[in-house]
Amino acid sequence: MGKHTWTKEQEEYLEYLYSQYTTLDKVVEEINKLFGINRTITAISNKAAKLGLTSKYVKPNSTKFKAIYQNYDWYYECFVERGLNHEQMAELANCTKRVIEKWGQEKHHIDTYTRMKNKQFDTMQHDLIIGSLLGDGHIDKREEFPLFIVSHAENQKDYLCYKYTIMKNLCEMTPTKYEGKKQYKIVNSVCDCQDFYRFNTRTYYAFKPFREMSKIDLINQLNEYSFSIWMLDDGSCVDKGYWELCAPLKSDNERSLLISILFNKFGITAIEQKDNRYFKFHSEDSFKITKMILDNIPNNLDIVQDKILNKKKYMLLGGDKS
Repeated sequence: MGKHTWTKEQEEYLEYLYSQYTTLDKVVEEINKLFGINRTITAISNKAAKLGLTSKYVKPNSTKFKAIYQNYDWYYECFVERGLNHEQMAELANCTKRVIEKWGQEKHHIDTYTRMKNKQFDTMQHDLIIGSLLGDGHIDKREEFPLFIVSHAENQKDYLCYKYTIMKNLCEMTPTKYEGKKQYKIVNSVCDCQDFYRFNTRTYYAFKPFREMSKIDLINQLNEYSFSIWMLDDGSCVDKGYWELCAPLKSDNERSLLISILFNKFGITAIEQKDNRYFKFHSEDSFKITKMILDNIPNNLDIVQDKILNKKKYMLLGGDKS
């Protein structure tokens, strides 16, 4: 009987069978049955080895088998950097949660403490934290491993969810809705407060340096993106489209530094108001702020619509030109 030459189709089917971790006996049976040939176990084993299939598709019960969760770098990337939980990692690795936990604890020595201590923030997260700490975000008082919290009223739900998507890999839970207080007294008056949404991150050591920054330290780190976040959090459009910013600083020196920093960084002049918690920006500078926000923040967010795009046309043209 003459020698059978392997065809490309037979080689592809052989690889398919190996990729399914089919037993060798079954591989031989399937190959011979489909192609009407009579190859031996030795012939098929040799061909599989020549094609590199025996090392590419190592069977789980083999001593040479290396599952993805056995790779330290993969485990660290998923758990620490991407912030996945054990259930999500088990799904990716096609194994049980217990296997993931066992390898993390006993083999890699990667656990929640590893993530809390080693996790670093990406550039966008860093900038969002800076802008939010000047605005509506805060870091709690836990000593070594604090967490970051953001809350916004229901009419700014889109905006909060946008912030959450940036911080998502730092969080355990999705944003939660809370009922607003129905009776809240402000100087002998009563008002209904909106329901609000909130999210918080897990606890991380990397939040400590941010918490230790003064207001001026934070302002010194502003860029266009973080300044846009601050303006949307604590700024408003008043008097025919002029922007105003609430920035309650403690001293005349801090207020002077704010004015200097904003001018040097963005070429805009903040004008201190009679109520020195507030700073106003004239027409041309307000236009720069509007453009900065629209260039850096998704324009379809509820807060952008409310504070900019639903305003009169002069808002987009830089204020009152008369």
